[in-house]
Amino acid sequence: MSDQPTDKQEPKEEPRPQWADDLHAGLSSLGDDLRAGADQFRHEMPAARKKSRDGWIWGILLILGGGFLLLSNLTNYSLTNWWALFILIPALGSFGDAWSHYQDENRFSRRVRNALVSGVIFLCIALFFLLNLNFGRYWAVWLIVGGLVILINSLLPD
Repeated sequence: MSDQPTDKQEPKEEPRPQWADDLHAGLSSLGDDLRAGADQFRHEMPAARKKSRDGWIWGILLILGGGFLLLSNLTNYSLTNWWALFILIPALGSFGDAWSHYQDENRFSRRVRNALVSGVIFLCIALFFLLNLNFGRYWAVWLIVGGLVILINSLLPD
């Protein structure tokens, strides 16, 4: 047997350089930022999904198109200006915007009113063409509607 001590020498830990400490701190804060961003994303994602339900516009367009075709098959009405159905797309989009603005703000704000007015304007233009109405006969109605919109927007709060 040998009389030598069997001490295992532990490796000496060298002090970490400053750049390694800075890198570790930076990565740690980056991880915290990523976790906070992921939590915020999880919180906002259901709200974004709820707002993106604009498929009803296409459903209404199909119902209206089918209704006009059924009307032309069952009666003597012929849809000569069928292309005016495409004017209904921005009208329904404006109504959808008005509804989502109303849900966001929970009040009848200026944004809601403006979206509704633009939807009504597109709807009226489409109806003029679809029903073969004489635009020259009803042009004064547009002046009255425009005046009412300006009056209502100036009297109601934002």
